[in-house]
Amino acid sequence: MAVVSEFEIAADEFVLGRVLTAEVDVEVDVERVVPSSDRIMPYVWVGGREVDAFGDRIATCEVVDSIVEVDRLDGRILYRIDWNDDLECFVTGLEAHRATILEARGGDRWHFRLRFPAHEDLSGFHEYCDERGIGLSLVRIRSIESRTAERFELTPEQRRTLELATERGYFEIPRGVTLSELADELGISTQAASERLRRGTNTVLRSEVADDANYG
Repeated sequence: MAVVSEFEIAADEFVLGRVLTAEVDVEVDVERVVPSSDRIMPYVWVGGREVDAFGDRIATCEVVDSIVEVDRLDGRILYRIDWNDDLECFVTGLEAHRATILEARGGDRWHFRLRFPAHEDLSGFHEYCDERGIGLSLVRIRSIESRTAERFELTPEQRRTLELATERGYFEIPRGVTLSELADELGISTQAASERLRRGTNTVLRSEVADDANYG
């Protein structure tokens, strides 16, 4: 049974936290990373008082191979960052325990929402961090299966379409697959695939908003 874990961690507890937010007054939001991605945190939105200084400073960091400005919107900048292989144990732990980053944002402190394929992976990740002195503050843990059954109420067709879209990178920037390609793989028309995605996404978002309001 898959599980979602939310926790907080100080930026100085892990290299990426220090690199992304140290010495520059910015707030960083990480674009959602799906399992098909081959890098941790490749896209980040940056905003704040020193947003224009962010790119130049990050480009000089030893763990960064390249940084490219992708877009600007409402005073925020979207960057693609290619990290090299000199990342520290926190990122290694995420990869080793098959964590998918659903949400990551931070400044001096970071908030993570991660999905693990099973409780054993989550437990292994926390043990991994404890052994290395990485201080995590747990916020909450939720079972995806129980939440889906009770709240999402997706049809089997909608669930399969959303799962395939996520696996193939449809929601990534840039997209890893087109709507037409998804439809072909599902054996349905493009219009049917579009309707399943819209209705399924609407159901999930409504559930998430209601769930967050209950915990707010």
